Amino acid sequence: MGLPSRVVSPFGLLNNADHDIQVYFDKEIVDEDRMSFHPNTNEKTIFIKTEDLFKFLKNLAMKPLRDKVDFTCPPKRVMLFLYAKKVGENYMESEDRQTRKSNLRLLFEALVVGLVAGIVVGSFRWLIGQTLAMWQKGYQAAHANPALLWLLAGGVLASVIVAGFLVKQQPHAGGSGIPEVELQLQGKLQLAWWPVFWRKFIGGVLSIGSGLFLGREGPSIQLGSTVGQGVAQGFKASKSDSRVLLETGAASGLSAAFGAPLGGAMFIVEEVFHNFSPRVWLNALAGAIMANFVVSNVFGQTPVLAIDYKHSFPILQYWQLLLLGAFLGLIGRFYQWGLLNFSHVYQKIPVLPRWLHGIIPALILVPVMYYFPGYVGGGNNLILSLNQIHAVNVLVLIFLLRISFSIVSYDSACRAGSSCRS
Repeated sequence: MGLPSRVVSPFGLLNNADHDIQVYFDKEIVDEDRMSFHPNTNEKTIFIKTEDLFKFLKNLAMKPLRDKVDFTCPPKRVMLFLYAKKVGENYMESEDRQTRKSNLRLLFEALVVGLVAGIVVGSFRWLIGQTLAMWQKGYQAAHANPALLWLLAGGVLASVIVAGFLVKQQPHAGGSGIPEVELQLQGKLQLAWWPVFWRKFIGGVLSIGSGLFLGREGPSIQLGSTVGQGVAQGFKASKSDSRVLLETGAASGLSAAFGAPLGGAMFIVEEVFHNFSPRVWLNALAGAIMANFVVSNVFGQTPVLAIDYKHSFPILQYWQLLLLGAFLGLIGRFYQWGLLNFSHVYQKIPVLPRWLHGIIPALILVPVMYYFPGYVGGGNNLILSLNQIHAVNVLVLIFLLRISFSIVSYDSACRAGSSCRS
């Protein structure tokens, strides 16, 4: 019937053009509501209602026999189905054991992804912090020795030029990386993980660590997904398991970036996978917890945005939160529009090639970082210090500065590892 070896399936009768096969069923099996068969491949098992199976055979002009089999004058070709409870229990138990074994193996691989992603993204996060602190100390020293500004400006320019060159080599290493992850999971984009991985890592440290208004969440997600892809290749995982491990890597990357395993797993369901699958969710959560365990041993268990709430917000003032949400929604829409359209401004600059457009935000960054060193970078430290700023006009200036300069930073070509932060 043209079926692979060890495949037991009545659906193979679709290939029996001569209709020379007689089908027999054990009397006891037809009393069951459902039967289970291979769907013409031994990689899966499907369940079908007994009445539907007989309808299928009837449509094939087959007349399945349910009486005792008389082998004194057997037909030339016979398909015989015996009761699974009598002769197939060991086979079904073997199938269950194999499924459990496969799930446990995938869980182990997901934990490996979480472990490696935690190390990688934890290192990424640490290097960005150390690099940014180094630049901030340099600008503080420049107040006593203004000649250092030339050296600092040269260093920033060199950083963004290298980052831009990395994006020129591998365009998919630029930007936040989240669209690439989504396209890979949809099967619309095929990428080799290693060329993206190392360029994303180095470019991200150089561009984000230099003080540009860029965040680490998007790059961390893509770094984690490349780790998942690499681990899947290392374990020679199947196509479906590779997809799960890529999703697990993305969740682990976000978890390691902010110490938020639940946030990482929920991000995969809501933003990337757009569907709830227990198989995806459990493995993504396991990897995210492992990644968080790794980074917690380095950065401690204090949340990244550990804001101390000393007073409860009055219930009678909750209406203010509604207005704030509406206002921020409008600002977010404007911000999104700016991110999507400001690149057209860069395209109108004929003097510089696209991969060198990072020089523009780098030049703007030098005076900003000289006068306002605490307002640069991803913004985490700035958020934690906002309760110390009580002048409304200063808060408005900070807000406008971050909105405008983050758009300029993101749309430049140095965004090898950028995600919008305002």
